[in-house]
Amino acid sequence: MRTGLKNKKLSNHLTLLIFSFLFFFHSHCKDGVTIQKSYLSGKIAYDAKNFQLAKRHLNEVYEIDSSFKNTRILLGKIYFFSNEFNKSYKMFEEEYKSNQYNIDSKLWLVKSGIMLNKNFDMYLNLLEEVIELDESNAEAWFLRGLLFEKKGKIDQAIFCYRQVELYETQLILANIQLAKIYKKAGVNNNYLETKKKIIQLANNKKQFQSEIEALSQ
Repeated sequence: MRTGLKNKKLSNHLTLLIFSFLFFFHSHCKDGVTIQKSYLSGKIAYDAKNFQLAKRHLNEVYEIDSSFKNTRILLGKIYFFSNEFNKSYKMFEEEYKSNQYNIDSKLWLVKSGIMLNKNFDMYLNLLEEVIELDESNAEAWFLRGLLFEKKGKIDQAIFCYRQVELYETQLILANIQLAKIYKKAGVNNNYLETKKKIIQLANNKKQFQSEIEALSQ
């Protein structure tokens, strides 16, 4: 009798465990499908610059898993472009704390902080970290120059702005060589894409006009 009762309790316990596992598995799978669908819809809307729709879908993702792919980065940019700088700052700060090697989140954190007139010294340190990881990052040099200018340190600001020009020139020259390789190899899509990038980077700089014209021949 006692053995039968014991077996019955064991059976009930196993049944409960199985149902609990199935419930968890079903919920987890459902959340997985939802988050993938919402993220994809949000990304498509973001690329189409439909920020209201993108924000709605990406917030659904954020509520389930705030660290999913680059949800916080996209939401932060949406808030920034919508002049909601406190919210954009929160997103980029969260992203930075979760991955301090993410250059993109550092740069956007600085830009949001500048708009909020937060601690400029802290952002100078962040930008120094970016430059240590990527010395040719023109945007980091530009933001650093802007912060030095705001602090009245004009000599340091001038140095940073000159670094922007130096690295942008190197970037343009590298892309010109790359376009020549693509053209010679007959990789037309890459050639046209690189040529478009060169034109955007050169921005009517006279010293590159002959090179750009030569690519079109």
